[in-house]
Amino acid sequence: MEVRRKSRRSAAAVMRSPGHPSGPCRGALLVGSSIEIDVATYEETKADCSASGGEGDGGISRVERTGPRPIRWGTTKDSLRPYRRRNQKAMSKLPFRPEGHEGSVEQYLPKVQNAIVKALTQAQKGLSHDTLRLDRPNLEALAGILVEFVEDLHCETGIWRSLERYNTEFFGTPLPFLFEPRTVFPLDAISPTRLQHFLWILYPQLIPDLLLRPDHTDLVRLAQVAAEVLQEQFADLPRDSGVKHFLGTPHKHGWEVKRKLVWLGTGSYLFRIFHQRYIEEQNAKFSDIGAIDDFLCQQCTEWAGLGALEVLASVLDLSPERRVDLLSWSERHNAVFKVLSGNKEKIEVLNLINDVKYRVRLNLERNPFARGEFVYGSLVPWDGEWYWSGIQKMFHRLDAAAIELAKQHYRKLPTIYYRYSPEDLKKAREMVRQQYEEFVASRGKDWVVYPDGLMMAADWQKSAKAKFAALPEDKRKRLVEKHGLKVASPEMNIPRDLLESKNGIGVYFNPIEGMEIMPDFNDILSGLKKKGRGLTGGEEVAIRGWVTSQSLSPGFVRRLAEEHGSESIAAAFLLEKQKEDYVLEYLLRRYKGRFYRPRYPTLTIVK
Repeated sequence: MEVRRKSRRSAAAVMRSPGHPSGPCRGALLVGSSIEIDVATYEETKADCSASGGEGDGGISRVERTGPRPIRWGTTKDSLRPYRRRNQKAMSKLPFRPEGHEGSVEQYLPKVQNAIVKALTQAQKGLSHDTLRLDRPNLEALAGILVEFVEDLHCETGIWRSLERYNTEFFGTPLPFLFEPRTVFPLDAISPTRLQHFLWILYPQLIPDLLLRPDHTDLVRLAQVAAEVLQEQFADLPRDSGVKHFLGTPHKHGWEVKRKLVWLGTGSYLFRIFHQRYIEEQNAKFSDIGAIDDFLCQQCTEWAGLGALEVLASVLDLSPERRVDLLSWSERHNAVFKVLSGNKEKIEVLNLINDVKYRVRLNLERNPFARGEFVYGSLVPWDGEWYWSGIQKMFHRLDAAAIELAKQHYRKLPTIYYRYSPEDLKKAREMVRQQYEEFVASRGKDWVVYPDGLMMAADWQKSAKAKFAALPEDKRKRLVEKHGLKVASPEMNIPRDLLESKNGIGVYFNPIEGMEIMPDFNDILSGLKKKGRGLTGGEEVAIRGWVTSQSLSPGFVRRLAEEHGSESIAAAFLLEKQKEDYVLEYLLRRYKGRFYRPRYPTLTIVK
């Protein structure tokens, strides 16, 4: 079988803090939208932050103010309206264009799209299987994406070149499994090989749960047909693109960079299907600022695990310092701030969680941030200044009790708190490292398999009691009093479904973040031991769930692959015929991209 459908199931149960970013986060993101004033309380804000993992922030900057009634302040220059050209018939079939930028190639693109739709419709009739056949709407969507992809190659916009550059850095080849390393590949070449790789990643987004070999017969056929038509259509077209003009505009201010990030992540051919699918999975609206923000600044995609941030950082001509700034937007400084001073261009605020001051650049017609007031929101850096990112909720007053409550709340969100609390981050890393060494010393290695949840809980309880008993008596007494323990032993809170798990539980101690847990681990182990031959459907599903889980680190997968080999992992993804030495690394990058961004301990320091 060359094609399989992936079965979905819960991949992992992980003992992590409420702030762990594996879940969706809500918020807002762009700069330059209308300012809305609404009624809010700190408790409501705190609840929003907890429910979302505390990372809701990003680009359409919006302000909400506590007060007796909602007020509307009026609309600023809306520099980030949806990138759709509504009043130009010539571009009606290619709507995702940067507004205000047009080159001489644009007028020809609808005709090219019609030609590729016709060619693909005919090609579908001769496919060997029904798997890759698309209905008319999806076929037209695919055609539009292909046209913009080739426009990028033809006009050398730089988006695809950035992806191939990353592929070469990660895997030693621009097109994994299809192209020989170190072979010269013209930047503007409209080749079947490029299209084949492009379609291999894209089709599973159009047909969810599709698993496809990179050299599937029908995939090769469609790539050849598309390449022939597109080569012919683009042969004599000008190389002047509005997209290239747009990406080449200045990026002096943070909001200028954010405009490009929004278009790239939501409108470009490379990311828009991933964005649309993410919005649907979150049951959000396409106008939901928080969901857009989550995708742009937190989500990674199957393009080698890259997100819009990484690609934009490669496309733009940035200094090393500005590149670092842009990539750091995945770690927005979310906190409660006190306004110290300012005007309509800049304000100075104090982060109440870490007592650090920030100089914030504004792009508003008037400054809504009054001195002495408090703001719940997020900040991102650019060129020595900070920019609001997302919804800002404002409060006239916060008393000492509310401020202390905020500090306690953020300390329980380690993946946010450690971003701007280096001293506590250092302590947390030392503590996790110590726990890791204790785990390895007591069990002989950094991973272990329990027969069921009860055996796991009993082992943990035994270890905790032994560690507690080893403390001096006065310290044990203080801990019992401080945490209100009913007995002189630490309490454990393990989810019921994990306790009731019967099919083996794999536990890996990640030395950077902490403990990771995978249920139904017997299927994974039995599958790995088969070395890629004769895997059952359950074993394939378990292995795929383990590799694609957003809660389990690449280190967990690598650790078992060291002992049992990676043949069954490759087979579960239909890559058993591939002999390249980067097969496992490719899968980990593709499905666990977020783990290649900065990571933090999930341990919370109690003060």
